[in-house]
Amino acid sequence: MRKYFIAGIIVLLPLIVTVYVIRVIFLLVDGLLASYIEALLGFPLPGLGMLITIAFVLLVGMIAANVLGRKFIVFFDRLIACIPMVETLYVATK
Repeated sequence: MRKYFIAGIIVLLPLIVTVYVIRVIFLLVDGLLASYIEALLGFPLPGLGMLITIAFVLLVGMIAANVLGRKFIVFFDRLIACIPMVETLYVATK
């Protein structure tokens, strides 16, 4: 039973972390831009934060799929590896 529980955690952890990170980005973008968009347009535009978040994730994916982006990711991984506590958490979630 314990083995299955741990296996379930290992399978679900990347999904949970991904959903959490996207939610945090959405709330941050939506919170920062809501007042500016409302001032600019004169009315609130719900869902714009989600649209910007999707565009941001797509942009990061395009950069990561590029040769230069892969080199940046390797550089970032090495940089993170220099930070003892952060490295453990980063490698576990990666």
